[in-house]
Amino acid sequence: MRRHRLRKSISFVNIFLVAILLIAALLLSSCSPVKSQDESPVPLIDPEKVSKGQLDDNQGKDETDNLAKAVEDGEIVNDDVTDSIYVDAGKEVKELDVTEDMQLGELKVDMTKDEVAKVMKSELVDSTIKEEYDMETEIQTYKDGTVINLLNGKVYSISVKSSDYITPRGLKTGDTEDTLQKLYGEPSAVEDGKWIYSSRGYDMFFVTVEKGIVVEIMISQVL
Repeated sequence: MRRHRLRKSISFVNIFLVAILLIAALLLSSCSPVKSQDESPVPLIDPEKVSKGQLDDNQGKDETDNLAKAVEDGEIVNDDVTDSIYVDAGKEVKELDVTEDMQLGELKVDMTKDEVAKVMKSELVDSTIKEEYDMETEIQTYKDGTVINLLNGKVYSISVKSSDYITPRGLKTGDTEDTLQKLYGEPSAVEDGKWIYSSRGYDMFFVTVEKGIVVEIMISQVL
């Protein structure tokens, strides 16, 4: 009788242990990560290709920066080259400089009348001279649409419509509004299609834009 009861107790314990093991196995299987069918394998990246790509990008950026600097310094004025010059979008555009930016082609503010005559290739078609308040003003108009204002024999403003006169940054008439913005940034003001750029509170650089195209560029010295 005692042996029969002992056998029953052992059988019950065995069943209980088996049940615990089954429950533990189910819990472990439910906790293991399941890979989604839609999950795609992560592509392997070749370190050598990455390094080469970074080198090419850096080299291209350096070349663009060097070319832009050459145009700003006046070393490059070729039309084909200046058309492709753009300021890096991640690089802040340099503020208007009262010395470097006051030039259109070979024409500069503060030039004498004789110096203008030496560099101008277009024909002078009109000249108006006035004397007021002990000052002599002269307005020179040229065949290619260039207008030069002189005060006491020196240039204080120049306006051009021909693409022959390129700014130190590479802008010329015929360029797009997008090119203007990339080279000179946002204007201080826009009035009737004229983009106005100021330096130290003075309006000095004016660009007229029509239908997204630069049609006239003007520089003016502070009197």
